[in-house]
Amino acid sequence: MFDFYIYLKHPEKFSLTNFEEYCNSMGFDIALYPAFELNKWDGGFVPIRYIDSRVNHNQNSNIFLTGFELFFERCDHLPPTLPSKSGYTHKISLRCGVADSFELLMAFLFGAYLIKMCEGVFEDPQSDELSDDFMELEATVGEILIELLDLSENGGLRTHCFNGWND
Repeated sequence: MFDFYIYLKHPEKFSLTNFEEYCNSMGFDIALYPAFELNKWDGGFVPIRYIDSRVNHNQNSNIFLTGFELFFERCDHLPPTLPSKSGYTHKISLRCGVADSFELLMAFLFGAYLIKMCEGVFEDPQSDELSDDFMELEATVGEILIELLDLSENGGLRTHCFNGWND
């Protein structure tokens, strides 16, 4: 499991449509669960539909179901590396599993968007790094994609087929 934290100044600037357009501008065909609203999410798995024709998989489909666990809350404690008066009012906790190869990619895409649009900071406790530079996370997205395409060529992807939104 991988955990990430995103501290936001302006969570109200999140838009489902803008997130999907942002992903599209980076070459990713992604749709978040249509009923997802960041400020009303009670916590739990956020489903994401991901289409990628570059991915070779034995399921004879290039439409995948992926996502991550997301918890949205008021920010009571900031990491010691952030000033206490920095203006970060909300915290998003993301948890990515290892049963799906695309979860890490989605977490970094989501993080890059939130940094850019909601004035956020992305914390990676695995490496003890903080970043408020969305382009840095976009570069990581590119690196993750290269690894995933290599896994795809070698038959090592763990994926789930997308069969529609199940409410």
